[in-house]
Amino acid sequence: MKKRINFPVRLVISRLLLVALTSAVPLQAQSTATLKGTVTDQSDAVVPKAKVTVRNEGTGVQQETQTDEAGEYLVAGLPVGPYRVEASAPGFQTTVVTGLRL
Repeated sequence: MKKRINFPVRLVISRLLLVALTSAVPLQAQSTATLKGTVTDQSDAVVPKAKVTVRNEGTGVQQETQTDEAGEYLVAGLPVGPYRVEASAPGFQTTVVTGLRL
């Protein structure tokens, strides 16, 4: 599922892609997910080296990563549940997305 999120701020988390990892046993419930996305500014230019923090809203456990030169990030092995995603970079306002369910 690709989801474009637009906010009236300078830094935008866009093209969030949620990929639920398939289980080895078809009838077993999926327990982890991967979050992939691109951080862009208001003009849709990519933001390399932006800090992306993904925090499970239920447990408070968080992981941090940084966007690559194409503004893309990937966080794998996330337990399913509600998440808060924050993107920040020098010279930009921080953008936060809450209630993202993986």
